[in-house]
Amino acid sequence: MFKNFLMFFIVIFSLSGCENGFEPAEVASENIAGDDSLNPTTTTTVTTTTQPDSSGIEPPQGDQYTLQDIYFKVTNPGVNDTYQWSHSLSGETDQCITQDMGEVFEVFCRKAGVLTVKLTINGSIEYSSVPIQLQSSIEKGEVEFVIKEGTSNGPWNSLAKMITIRVGDTFVVTSEDSTRDNHCMHTSGNAPTEHCPIGAPLSKGESHSFEVLNEHDSSMNPEKVYDHFVDSSATFFVKSVALDGEQLYANNCSSCHGALTSSEMKNKMAWQIQDAIFRNKGNMRDYIGLTEEEVGAIARELQSN
Repeated sequence: MFKNFLMFFIVIFSLSGCENGFEPAEVASENIAGDDSLNPTTTTTVTTTTQPDSSGIEPPQGDQYTLQDIYFKVTNPGVNDTYQWSHSLSGETDQCITQDMGEVFEVFCRKAGVLTVKLTINGSIEYSSVPIQLQSSIEKGEVEFVIKEGTSNGPWNSLAKMITIRVGDTFVVTSEDSTRDNHCMHTSGNAPTEHCPIGAPLSKGESHSFEVLNEHDSSMNPEKVYDHFVDSSATFFVKSVALDGEQLYANNCSSCHGALTSSEMKNKMAWQIQDAIFRNKGNMRDYIGLTEEEVGAIARELQSN
């Protein structure tokens, strides 16, 4: 997933006057790309829907999660070829943010589900990725965020791509930006001018892990979290929420699927639950209004109880 991570431990900072929602966790950064147990071989492959060709879709590697940019690429692109991309998430075409960059297609989904990407070359040759089971970051218990190449002194992300984390989970921030060697997340307390950096500065390939301590919503207070060595113009949109998966299951699922400990849905993953809601199985879509974070929290309970 990421390459050339440097091994180091996070130093916990204790600064007075700061009301941080994140605390550095005492865990080491790891070379994820070199650990097969953390980066399993992808099961996504490519099929052609028309004639064979030397081009096709290069799928992303490993498990794929919500709240992350997922990249699909054209294999063996032709000099004069034209490309048109499309996608669906459990049959829906309006659930993800996409960016068509010609030879590369970027997909960012807030909800879990079954993701399929299609590529049309020169208006006639079509390819389709084998459906990807997009898992929930909340279900995983660890949300990863990458500071992209070229970010420099600009915002880390946009409001449309705000990262949502569950209180008590682990948040991992990694820099892939070679234009700056001192990215550092800052959370401010009572005044925006207070400097409360978390962790040491990040150079390209470095990563920090944090424990999420309390609720915060950057859409309401965008000036509170930003790049410490710039200013609040380098905004980082992040939201942390407190979720009780057990209670959410009792309120929304138990009447049809039974008690949590003996549920017929035990071990179901978030993408399976969300896919069933998308497809209105049992008319669930008509009366269940769960958010993507709430579905992830329920899935965690189904897998742990």
